[in-house]
Amino acid sequence: MSGLAIPLTLRSGEEGLLESWDGTFLVVKVPVPFAPGAPVRLLVALPAMELPLEGKSIGSKLGADGQFTVRMRLITLPKPTRLALDALR
Repeated sequence: MSGLAIPLTLRSGEEGLLESWDGTFLVVKVPVPFAPGAPVRLLVALPAMELPLEGKSIGSKLGADGQFTVRMRLITLPKPTRLALDALR
């Protein structure tokens, strides 16, 4: 999956977009930064289901649009969740 914009909601309520998943790293665009190592909890809204995801931030980068691109490694990834994410690639 690359260049897609799938809606997500952070546990704190902010809305964002899932931008990519390469099988190891998840990249999201959100309105708040996450320090390296910070926990990131979110809910991805797929057409058939919602996926709760939990990861650790690798870092955040502020974009020109005022949104942060956050790269993270997932720490909880049950097989059904992995299969749903992999189907998007």
